[in-house]
Amino acid sequence: MSVFRQNFEVRYRRLFETARDGIAILNAQTGKIDDANPFLLKLLGYSHREMIVKDFWDIFPFKEVPKARFKELQVKKYIRFEDLPLMTKEGKKVQVEFVNNVYAVNGKKVIQCNIRDITERKKIEGKLEKYNESLELQVSQRTNQLIGKNEELKHEITDRQASERHVYASNKLLKLLNKKISQNEYADSLVRSLMDWSRCRCVGVQVIKDKEAYHYDSFQGFKPEFWKLENGLSLLNAHTEEEYSTAITAKGAFRCDNTREFVAGISKKSKVKFLNARVKNGFMSVAVIPIYNQGKIIATIHLADEKSGMVHLNKIEFIENLTPLIAEGIDKFDIENKMNIAHLDLAQSKRLSDIGTLAATVAHELRNPLAAINIAMQNIRRKKQDLPIDKHLDSIEKKVLESDQIISNLLFCSRLKTPHYDVVNISDVLDECIETIKKRNSNRKFKLIKKMGRPDVTIDADPLLMRELFSNILNNAFDATSEKNGLITVGLEIDESALLGIYFNDNGIGIPEEDLKRIQEPFFTTKAKGTGLGLTVCQQIVMLHNGEFNIKSDVGIGTTATVSLPKKR
Repeated sequence: MSVFRQNFEVRYRRLFETARDGIAILNAQTGKIDDANPFLLKLLGYSHREMIVKDFWDIFPFKEVPKARFKELQVKKYIRFEDLPLMTKEGKKVQVEFVNNVYAVNGKKVIQCNIRDITERKKIEGKLEKYNESLELQVSQRTNQLIGKNEELKHEITDRQASERHVYASNKLLKLLNKKISQNEYADSLVRSLMDWSRCRCVGVQVIKDKEAYHYDSFQGFKPEFWKLENGLSLLNAHTEEEYSTAITAKGAFRCDNTREFVAGISKKSKVKFLNARVKNGFMSVAVIPIYNQGKIIATIHLADEKSGMVHLNKIEFIENLTPLIAEGIDKFDIENKMNIAHLDLAQSKRLSDIGTLAATVAHELRNPLAAINIAMQNIRRKKQDLPIDKHLDSIEKKVLESDQIISNLLFCSRLKTPHYDVVNISDVLDECIETIKKRNSNRKFKLIKKMGRPDVTIDADPLLMRELFSNILNNAFDATSEKNGLITVGLEIDESALLGIYFNDNGIGIPEEDLKRIQEPFFTTKAKGTGLGLTVCQQIVMLHNGEFNIKSDVGIGTTATVSLPKKR
């Protein structure tokens, strides 16, 4: 047995001495180094004598951690670690791996520390770590580049889609321009296209005639009563309000994706002024886009929806980019309308010229016999002094006067020329015309109210033509009223514009819509007597003064004729 043990110890010692790893034998109780093999001595630069007088923690740069590990080893009997470097005699750190276990020798516990030099491994690991970091950095950079390229590609695709969409929409508008349709059909088609492009439930277009008056319009989705009051210009002018600055686009459109949130942040005055009606109608998304021509707003596009987020900026900008083409369409129809009106005016002028020539001849031929009849009638009245005959003579005289008025209208229509301008007091001319009407119809009961506001209002006009104009309108108003409760109101509309408005309102029978379109045509009349030239003369006089003549009527309610004349020549 002793021989076996002796042989075992020889073999162990041989392994201990020749091992390519460091081996240290520690006292399990004190931590004192009892023995160290040549590899460890060489690794740390100590002699065997220097080494065996040291404690375990003396060969580490920091002592506290090894002491803690020693205590841990005493309890666990086995630990492994590679996070604590050793310290050479010259003070150089050596990266090592420790594998420690406890066992008994001759009944006494010892600790064997197997120490492997991992300096090269650590260097390789360090290089690998740096290489991995470099690789990760390259991957990260390449990934970012790919993400960037992907974003560029997305933007390119989006831009291309937007461009294709714009081209498609532009082509649709150009085709619409080339169609032979009316301006109202154009507006209706435009609204349908805008509904398709915007996806909003409510879309409308208003073409502006003058300031806030609308020439014609078209809409879908809006309630008629709301659309009648809708005024997009109020929102477009909102950029003067600081509270609305965030809602105005670079091209001047107003857009609001959430009216509730927007209204919550503005003053009560602004709510009432701009958004009150829209919010009350339940619209969460609202937009008004101006259409410009030569720097002037000629129309407005209205978008609205009960859902929020329906008028985002990209959508509004898309429609804004189409507005020049839409403006061309509106301008085209305006030009066509003006040309049609010019052709009609030319045709009517020729017709009136021909009528005038004929009227002058006929009037001259008729006035002489009428004068003879009138003289004969006066002679009979003077000689006979007979009441029954006088009644017949009164009837003849009345018909002669009516015939003479017809002849006067014919002659007046044929002789209309450039006005002889003078300063005319409107109130005085109206008083003269009203007095004449009252005298001519003294046997009838009717009420005539004059609302002038200011009696000193004057304009530059031809006084004779003004008398003819007002007399004809008053005659028509008088003929339209009943013999028992006729009411005629004459008044002025004065504002800051360059035009003066004179209106004549009666409570007569009114004019049917089909007749209203023709009442200014020469010789058109619905009366049992008359030539149908009265309103034609009125229209000509107003046109000669560069004014406007409009008639509005409701059957069974009455008629209002409005004359708008420039204050200055």
